[in-house]
Amino acid sequence: MFPPGQHIGAYEIVALLGAGGMGEVYRARDARLGRDVAIKLLPREFATDLDRLHRFEHEARTTAALSDPHIVAIYDVGTHDGQPYIVSEFVDGETLRVALAEGALPLRKAVTYARQIARGMAAAHRRGIVHRDLKPENLIVTADGLLKILDFGLAKLAEARHRVPGDSVTTAPGVVLGTVGYMSPEQARGETSDERADIFAFGALFYELLTGRRAFQRNSPAETLSAILRESPPDLEQIVPGLPPALARIVDHCLEKDRNDRFQSAADLGFALDAISSVSAPSAVPVRQRRIRWSLAAAGVLTAAALAGAFGAGARYWQAAPPQFHQLTFRRGTVQAARFAADGQTIVYAAAWEGHPTELFSTLPQSAEARPLQMPSTGLFALSKSGDMAVALEPHGFGRVVGTLARAALAGGPPRELAESVIAADWSPDGAGLAVAQTRQGHEVLEYPIGHVLYDPSPGHITHLRFSPSGDAIAALAHPVSGDTAGSVVLIDLQGHARTLSDGWNSILGLAWSPDGGEVWFTGTRSGAAQALHAVTRAGKERLLYAAPATLTLHDVSREGRALVSRDAWGAGVMALGAGTTRERDLSWLDGSMAWDIAADGSALVLEESWEGGGAARSIYLRPIDGTPAVRLGEGVPLALSPDQQWVLSTSVAADQLVLLPTGVGQPKQLPRGTIASYFPNARWLPDGRRFLVSASEAGHRSRVYLQSIDGGDPRPVTEEGAYGRIAILTDGDSFVTRGLDRKLAVFSLSGRPARALAGAAGPDLPIVASADGEWLFVDGARGLPDEIARVHVRDGRREPVRSLVPPDPAGVVDVLRTVMTPDGQTYAYTFVRALSSLYVIDGLGPTRPARR
Repeated sequence: MFPPGQHIGAYEIVALLGAGGMGEVYRARDARLGRDVAIKLLPREFATDLDRLHRFEHEARTTAALSDPHIVAIYDVGTHDGQPYIVSEFVDGETLRVALAEGALPLRKAVTYARQIARGMAAAHRRGIVHRDLKPENLIVTADGLLKILDFGLAKLAEARHRVPGDSVTTAPGVVLGTVGYMSPEQARGETSDERADIFAFGALFYELLTGRRAFQRNSPAETLSAILRESPPDLEQIVPGLPPALARIVDHCLEKDRNDRFQSAADLGFALDAISSVSAPSAVPVRQRRIRWSLAAAGVLTAAALAGAFGAGARYWQAAPPQFHQLTFRRGTVQAARFAADGQTIVYAAAWEGHPTELFSTLPQSAEARPLQMPSTGLFALSKSGDMAVALEPHGFGRVVGTLARAALAGGPPRELAESVIAADWSPDGAGLAVAQTRQGHEVLEYPIGHVLYDPSPGHITHLRFSPSGDAIAALAHPVSGDTAGSVVLIDLQGHARTLSDGWNSILGLAWSPDGGEVWFTGTRSGAAQALHAVTRAGKERLLYAAPATLTLHDVSREGRALVSRDAWGAGVMALGAGTTRERDLSWLDGSMAWDIAADGSALVLEESWEGGGAARSIYLRPIDGTPAVRLGEGVPLALSPDQQWVLSTSVAADQLVLLPTGVGQPKQLPRGTIASYFPNARWLPDGRRFLVSASEAGHRSRVYLQSIDGGDPRPVTEEGAYGRIAILTDGDSFVTRGLDRKLAVFSLSGRPARALAGAAGPDLPIVASADGEWLFVDGARGLPDEIARVHVRDGRREPVRSLVPPDPAGVVDVLRTVMTPDGQTYAYTFVRALSSLYVIDGLGPTRPARR
């Protein structure tokens, strides 16, 4: 035991916090950073025990790989006189064991804690890490109610592909690890365990929070283990009067003896908890007279019932009963688009399951099976009344899907290509023509018929085209900033006149017409990430159709008023490879991480974070490449890190103001914008560290590249209008590469030399960074998976492949974007976007007027 005042490494001991089988824990002071930390030491008598030592080192590696508000962060590791130690954040709070000393927690507080535990578990499981010892002693709550999970000493990596570099911990069959009373049946039998063991422990924890009793408490450990294997805990609804049945079902589902009958992921568990919008309100699901034993087949039906019961209170629609949800898909991946066929029953959808390319399927609401249409690498734009499909060949993206437009018959046959680089398409009501949104001469336009520009939304773009049932107008979603889902609902008549029906949406994706053509239905949110189902009339009168504690995307509405929606759990993450390492590290911070720049020496990344529950805020972080915690710098969108790493150039969320954020001590500085109306998310510093290039536009003008100094003065244009996109500075300090007027990469000059095409560059190429010797330009050469990185010789155009980027777990990954790299090409990071979808039909949204036929 170490007395106060003694030093362990750079840390001064303050007090002993506790001790257990895996070591002693002290509160200590880090004088260098002026903060308190927690230090855990392996007892000296166990220092020569290789198994304990290995597990202790394993705890350090696994926990350091995690970064989540609900998981205690690791700061440092080391040894002191032969004793290994871990330094973690010091959390000033009490464990849940202390909170449970007085019995059951209030219902609302119990649910709040349960949701936080599920989020922390999901964060760990996403990185392949299983805790295997969840219990009240390992959960600490701060004074402001934030719950954190600690002690990953018994964790193991779920699969070899998720292993932390250098780790080789396995669990031998027959070895029982965990705490009696919270371990799963498979742990009690000494079997290999996975994420579902944590879900069982969560069920036991949640049971205890709700009742104040342990679910399987018996007189001896052996009897407790026997109860875990063979018995069910006393009925929750009998112990807790007035407990919503949906909560009891969640606990029952977690505590299933067979792991295949439990929730299969902590993310699904978290969604089920979030779906209970008000635990104090009467449940819309009737109380069953007997216990329900869940099975995989029943899980989808009961989840849909829970959705309807929990979400019903959020709807603002004239309805006598809650809407009914019918789940259509059950695989892990992304639904790209879905449509009702002319019979109103058959549903055609495009989805990418388990990391495979998008393909087409058809199904019926009463069926749990789907029939593949034998069209791999094909997405869906629209379906006509006559059974013709407008499909997307080789599609990429999510929400804004780009591909080659082709026509194909639902009955079968090869597709016929019609147009390239199409973003959205829809059939006219008679099925004779197609309206399309596609890229033309460097910007996106709406064409109807194909070849005739009907509407130009520059400098933004449009998605989700839908013809009105009468055929007199086209509804679309307009997004003013490329790459952003914020936008509005617009109506465009066949003369090309456009007007906004509804605006101010922080995120808006998914659109269809009501059966009678009197309203446009769409899914969007003005704050937060949970898109809800809304309607707007042609006169601009809005109403909320259906709200849910989840992100919904509308795909279609049948002539009977049934809505076809997907529940989309989306997120973005960052993978990085440091110099001298062979395995990529997950450097995601929250659940909406995007890498924007990397220090030239590869020491740090600039991240943007926009997380679910974070409202409209978009935050900027600086994170060391070694995986130590990120530092929040402020709000906005990051653009570029200065060469001396002292500043991050950023824009305000509204994209109308440039701001310099200090990475250390200092205050943010706004820069003059002159006549600039809007900045675009593309900028790079010049080597002098005093000037930078940025994409922007003036009112009524197209985008171009501007030069600006941090020492004062307005931005000055250095290219013609139409130059746009990512920027790379060449090593001479005078030349730079971006997209020219023809949307192809070109070399521009600050000194006024004529621009020249970059030989060897392909159409999709995006510039990343010039090589250290100035001879090569690294480019991002592909969209989708895998993401191909190449290098192009600046003078002679030679092109050489460098590497292919694919996240370790590709399921649901819809795109890899914003690759950043050091000039030596040794260190890089990339952003991957993941969307996990389930498709539903919603019946009973309310009375609708008869469809026009």
